[in-house]
Amino acid sequence: MAEGKKVRMKSVRDIFNQARSIAPRIYSRTAQEKVFDTADRYADAIKAYLGDKYNIDKKVPVSVYMGRKNNRS
Repeated sequence: MAEGKKVRMKSVRDIFNQARSIAPRIYSRTAQEKVFDTADRYADAIKAYLGDKYNIDKKVPVSVYMGRKNNRS
């Protein structure tokens, strides 16, 4: 039996934690702001995808918040 491709999943909380972890290691204030802007954009995409079922801890496939096509299962 062939193994299916494992889908990476993250929650909004995971994304914000990752952004807070990355930003202090970047010396440019502009680049730090870009990290947080990206995190906000990803969070907005997740919120739009989940709609009324939005929860900060709900994990969704990476394709959902990165804007790839065919993201609904």
